[in-house]
Amino acid sequence: MLKIEVNKVKETLGARASRISTKIFHNDEDARFLDFMKHYYEKELPEKSKKLIYFKGTRNVVLQFNPST
Repeated sequence: MLKIEVNKVKETLGARASRISTKIFHNDEDARFLDFMKHYYEKELPEKSKKLIYFKGTRNVVLQFNPST
């Protein structure tokens, strides 16, 4: 059986941290995002759009498992 050569990209931990720092929440951004999803996201979607239908369906599923939300 032949071996497959794997070329891993080598980067320092600092370089990796700075690369992913723009993709993660900082400070209170997570709470602001969750507040937006809970109160405003549905209002920004066009009426009868697939995104709105999907959002309402998944929201109802989440509420069934966590009624306090």
